[in-house]
Amino acid sequence: MLEITTAIFLTLLGSAIYHLIPQAKVRLRMGWVAALSFFIILAHHPIAAFAAGAAGIFAWILYLLGRRNGIWKKYGPFSLIALLMVFSYEDILVATDPFSNALVQFGMSFYILRLYLALRTAAARDQRVRLEEFFVIALFFPIFPAGPICAQEAFSRSAALDRPLLNNYLLGLMRIGIGIFALYFVPTIISFLAMPIIQWSSVLFVVDWAAMDGFSAYLVMLLLFLLLYANFAGYTQIAIGLGLFFGFEIPENFRYPFLATNIQNFWQRWHLSLSKFITTQIYLPLMLSLRKPRVSIFLAFALVGMWHQVNIQYLVWGVGHGSMLVAYMTFNGSPLHKSIVSRVNAKLWMLLSWLLTISMVSFLSVFANQPGLPEALAFAQSLVSGW
Repeated sequence: MLEITTAIFLTLLGSAIYHLIPQAKVRLRMGWVAALSFFIILAHHPIAAFAAGAAGIFAWILYLLGRRNGIWKKYGPFSLIALLMVFSYEDILVATDPFSNALVQFGMSFYILRLYLALRTAAARDQRVRLEEFFVIALFFPIFPAGPICAQEAFSRSAALDRPLLNNYLLGLMRIGIGIFALYFVPTIISFLAMPIIQWSSVLFVVDWAAMDGFSAYLVMLLLFLLLYANFAGYTQIAIGLGLFFGFEIPENFRYPFLATNIQNFWQRWHLSLSKFITTQIYLPLMLSLRKPRVSIFLAFALVGMWHQVNIQYLVWGVGHGSMLVAYMTFNGSPLHKSIVSRVNAKLWMLLSWLLTISMVSFLSVFANQPGLPEALAFAQSLVSGW
């Protein structure tokens, strides 16, 4: 695994060469970014690089077929999702270490959705997308392992614009600094503060749940979710910063999710690119077909659970989030809701709503990210019966 400092150096060097290429040579610029990204990923894990490159070529072929045939244009992108499901179900050619697993399998879940979105966007707007653009969408290394999910506009449109280089580099370095703090210092601080209070040992979410009482399990659950957020948000900040070196508009992915006071508000703050994808590509098509918003949102999140990984734990995650959103849609604005709100202090109600929301999303996240179903069940049992 390349160090963050090495990745930043390679990006600075690569972006300097990128900016030496004339703006009018957009295809050459995109080709350079694709080649640079491929070789950086190749240094991490050759299988990941070749798998992403092959997926980019496959998406480009689907795009060409779609331009000639309406059936391919409408249904061809779904073959990408089928490909993702195969790799999500079995750890095909994935090494046993967690980093390789994340890079090949979890990384694929992001770049496949980016390629799918690119095909859908091109079809809807009748846009022309070249092979090198598909390569950049699949391979751009700052967003390769953890997103965000963005289509070709973040790259091809930005490549043709003249942006102030100094501002981009300064803002990029600031974002990278924030990301490094979240990625390295926040976990250290949390671990230091937690150790005197409770005895727990964890390596990549592996925890001895059986040794804990209910309160300790609850506290560790919250800490693990906070660690996940720090890790995920840190990578996103670094990705946005590295993207700015090239002038690319990588979208924001988080908006203070720990301030969410209900599950709907949580998804307006958490993983914004995925939330937008769920709304535009899954929920709205289901709504147009079924005309049932609650069923549509439930099915959308069940499918997104399987997008993460095809197993029981992520099915529980998807069904859990879908069920909470259905419950919120049903309860919010109902006579019972109005009756309770009218009798409870507004600040107390907001506090209780916040606590319930953070507790539920933390539970589902930790349950889904346990190494296996036995560990996930042990976590749930410790949380429920350990008091």
